Amino acid sequence: MATTKKTTTKPQKTVTKKEVVESNILTETQPRSSMKPYLLVLLGFLLVVAYYGKHLLVAGLVNNRPIFRMQVIKELEKQGGQQALDSIVTQELIKQEAAKKGMTVTDEDLNNKMNDLDTQFKAQGQSLDKVLEQQGLNRDLIKDQLRVQIMLEKLLGDKIKVTEEEVDAAVEEQKEIFAQETDKEKVRTTVRETLKSQKAFNRGANTFAGPKEDRKNSTVCNLLNKLVFTSLYKA
Repeated sequence: MATTKKTTTKPQKTVTKKEVVESNILTETQPRSSMKPYLLVLLGFLLVVAYYGKHLLVAGLVNNRPIFRMQVIKELEKQGGQQALDSIVTQELIKQEAAKKGMTVTDEDLNNKMNDLDTQFKAQGQSLDKVLEQQGLNRDLIKDQLRVQIMLEKLLGDKIKVTEEEVDAAVEEQKEIFAQETDKEKVRTTVRETLKSQKAFNRGANTFAGPKEDRKNSTVCNLLNKLVFTSLYKA
């Protein structure tokens, strides 16, 4: 007689709706909890950016209303900022062209130019450093400008020529400034070198940065003119 095997059915657990909801909540909550440290770091970073960014973007306050730095920059551009930018760009192009052609300015080149200025001031009973201070300048700034001038002179070589007629005209134009100088040849030498520097920069500006209507007020020429004309022969 065959024996019938009795099978036992394992009772299944009945899951209530409440347990399903609690399980879903637990599953969603666990990853979010693990992200809390990252959220705190991000929040801290944003707070730092907001604090320091305010100082980077805002130049000042007027009656609690912000003056943004971009407004200041735009206003400066209107008041000659573009001219200053042109001068900086021109000088950088000159430096790059000199580097491309392997031309360098040695310490000897620079010292010779500075010594010439020192000698000219001493001959007038003045101090170069004192005049620089009065003009709000310093030797390092002048050296930077002289370095560009020397680069230009090397790049342009003998292409820069100053005629005696040009020297005569400049001396006549500045005769009141030169009135106290008895050595007329020294005056002519000073004028000739200054005109040469001015021509070199003007030609260099046109060559390396494109033509401009007027380069007379460029940074380099302005500084050198202040030194060898107005400051040097000021009563």
